[in-house]
This record gives sequence, structure tokens and C-alpha cells, in this order.
Amino acid sequence: MSKFIAFRLSAGKRFGLGHLIRLINISRSLKSKPFWIIESDYGKISNFFHNKKTKLYIKKKISENIVVKKIKKLGIKKIVFDLPDNNNKNKKKIISQYSSLNLKTISYDLPTKYSDADVKIIPYITNKKINQKNTFVGSQYLGIKFKKNRLNKIKNILISISGSDKFDIGNTIYNILKKYNFNITFIYGLNKKPSSITKKCCIKKFAYNLKELISYNDLIITGEGMTKYDVIYENKPLIIIQQFNNSQLMQDFKSKRLCLIIKKNLKKDIVEKKIISFVNNNKLLKKFHKNQINLLKKNSNLYEYKKMLNTINCL
Repeated sequence: MSKFIAFRLSAGKRFGLGHLIRLINISRSLKSKPFWIIESDYGKISNFFHNKKTKLYIKKKISENIVVKKIKKLGIKKIVFDLPDNNNKNKKKIISQYSSLNLKTISYDLPTKYSDADVKIIPYITNKKINQKNTFVGSQYLGIKFKKNRLNKIKNILISISGSDKFDIGNTIYNILKKYNFNITFIYGLNKKPSSITKKCCIKKFAYNLKELISYNDLIITGEGMTKYDVIYENKPLIIIQQFNNSQLMQDFKSKRLCLIIKKNLKKDIVEKKIISFVNNNKLLKKFHKNQINLLKKNSNLYEYKKMLNTINCL
């Protein structure tokens, strides 16, 4: 059991809450009781911690140096980072503050922007090869078990763009689909609750049982965040609505032909046409379904995930 470990992340209105969920998942895999250092602008983030006895430290207007000294006094030996990748220079600076006190560092990184941490986890479907010691590249390092499912006729649709959904895309998709004969579950997150709710629609602010909802529904519509991996590992039809510019990571994902990707800033009528056309295109649905099976059989090696956990434990 890893007792002397801390988790440092940024999560809230601006950053995807999926990063918090993956840290909670790895903390369980490590059988750890970590000290949490969370930089957040979202007060209710503590709701994501089911164990109320877990030490939770919400970083506010306090310097990183004070935090470093505090966890050093607690006997922390290693720290896992999940920080925004839009400022890699600042990310490296934060990590170096901890490593300068001989703390072992583990960081979740992008294939194109990785840190100087002792262990780098790059848990994405990517075409990039990185040959560095203690660097783990591939979606198998999410530790998700692949579940082969039957392809069902699409009746139940889950809309969950992201925890923050900065551009309120979820409400747009909900308003497009509510006139059709689908059973819709819509997670609206930090945005305004829809004013018009039909009998066939279930509206939630947040879902702490997201994996169960993914398993129940026949089609999931989400953004570019971590939810897409939960969906494809459940072998479910997936539509990704892009919120941001087309990154190399999304291009790599798209090249595997696992789902429908709809570009950002398209007109509502075009988005509607693409979604309904996809729902009714059995040939394409079967193709994506088969591609998920072929790829994720290879990328669902829990032995590799356990090797990564062992590396972290032995630091």
C-alpha cells in the first residue's frame, strides 16, 4: 500500500473533471490513501471524494513553495501530477519545485508535451513513439478493462460533453435531439439547466455513476476529454463534438476510425443532420464497432498497467 503519496492536480470550471476521476482511479489501483492538493475554482469538487476521511487540501491563494514544505513535513515520498498541458513551461516549473526536495515525481503528460518527471504516463491512443525510461505510452495505462458488447439499435442516448462544457455544447445537442423519439440522459454540468424537459429525458447536473450510464445507453455524445475512453472500452457507439482546435491527439484518435467526430462551430442543422445520419447508418456503426474491438483487444493489457503501478510503488 502506498501511504506516502500525494496527488497534485488542477480541476474545476476551466479544466476537465475527467482528470480528477482518473487520479481517483489510480489511487484506488495503488491502494493508496493520498494527500490531495487541488487547485480549483469549483467549490463542490469535494463531492467527488466518497471517503470523507480522505485528507483533502484545496489550494487557493497560497504559494507552491508552502505546499511543498507542508507535504515534506507529512513524510510524503512521491507525488502524482495531473496538470493542464496548455502551459508546459509552468507545468515543468511546478514539478521541479517538488523534485528539488528529492520527492519522486509521476506525471500524466501528452505525447507532444511531456514533462521531466521520474515516471511519465501518456495514456492515449497515439501514433507517437517515445523511447524514454519509465515512460508508459498507450490507452492501456488507463487501467480500463475492455468489454465487448453487442451493437444495439439506438434508443437510449447519453449526452455528457464535459464537466465544465465551456461553450454549452450539451444544451445545443439536447435541444436538437429532444424532438426525436430517443430516451435521453443529459448531464449539463456547470451550465444552466434546460428549461424544457420532456418525459423521455433525464436531466442531471453531475453523474457520479458515469460508467453505469455509459453501459446502459446505446449511443454516447461527448467532448474530447477522458470520457471517450470509457465509452470505447465499453464498445459503444460514440460521437465526439469538438470544443477546441483539432490537436494531433484528436487526429491520431480519428485515424483509428473508432467513432464519429463532428468539427466545432458547425451550424445546428448540419450537426443535426450528421447525428441522425450516423444513428441510421448501420454499416458505419458496425464498422466503428468492429474497429473498437480490433484495436482495444490489443490496448487492454492489464498486465502492462500493473507493471506501471509496480514501477510507481518501487520509486
